[in-house]
Amino acid sequence: MFVHPNWWGMPPAVLAGWVQRVLVPGVAYKLGSAEGSPEGLVRAGRALVLNTSDTPADREEEGTRCRRSGRHACCRT
Repeated sequence: MFVHPNWWGMPPAVLAGWVQRVLVPGVAYKLGSAEGSPEGLVRAGRALVLNTSDTPADREEEGTRCRRSGRHACCRT
């Protein structure tokens, strides 16, 4: 479980750095081929991430619509 605030749309740098160093190929997953899906190596079946933000609700909803439709350009300001 990860619980963190979002600062400027991202988790704190210390948490982001830890995730980038720990969840690496060969430890958290392995790739059979470039086209294939990664195979998980971590025993945990699930993860839960809770974050807080003071972003206005309309901005959050706009970002969700963009991600669902695959149009990331409309999320940029």
